[in-house]
Amino acid sequence: MPDPAVAALQAHFIDRGLTADLLDNPLDTPIIARLDTQAPLSAARLYDLLVQAFADCADALGAADLRSADRIRAASTHWLRHTHGAHAAARGVPQDVLQANLGHESLATTSIYVRAEKGRRHRTVQAAFAAEDSKP
Repeated sequence: MPDPAVAALQAHFIDRGLTADLLDNPLDTPIIARLDTQAPLSAARLYDLLVQAFADCADALGAADLRSADRIRAASTHWLRHTHGAHAAARGVPQDVLQANLGHESLATTSIYVRAEKGRRHRTVQAAFAAEDSKP
């Protein structure tokens, strides 16, 4: 895990009355616990929380930005996975590492994120040179 994620997890453990050294806690300590107990959250419960968070965010945007609210309302947990893949590729995470993190069987599936990153780089360079050409 990246250092900022470890630091956030350590702060979460401290808030729960556990020690910041993650390995000093009992081996059966859940990484994520319910807000009212130390019982672990299931994958299904975490999914429900994320779906609810998307809905709450969309509701908060409401009439102020209807288009964005509609996009957030359509969000899914797969978006989070895709965002991780895209950002990891953009930051130079090697394709084999990204493949393992995303659990892809085929490197071809992971290469989608690398191709997207190449496209973004191309558009950025094009825009930079277009801006240069428009100077008097």
